[in-house]
Amino acid sequence: MDKNTENAIVNALGDIHVTLDYMKNDLSDVKKSFNVFAGKVLDKLDTLDGKVTEAIGLKKEIEKHSLDIEAIKKHLNIH
Repeated sequence: MDKNTENAIVNALGDIHVTLDYMKNDLSDVKKSFNVFAGKVLDKLDTLDGKVTEAIGLKKEIEKHSLDIEAIKKHLNIH
């Protein structure tokens, strides 16, 4: 192998190495961005879960009060 070919191969390998380093850094940035995004999604899901739980509790309260109202109506003989 002549010196020019050897230098070309060494330079190409160096370029590949640099490109792979850039790709590794880009992937690291993507991972960080994804983790931030995933954290925000999880926060939103936690908020929604809390609201659903609250809505279920309110529904049970409404049902209880509806039963109380029906019992009072029945007791007072109101239709």
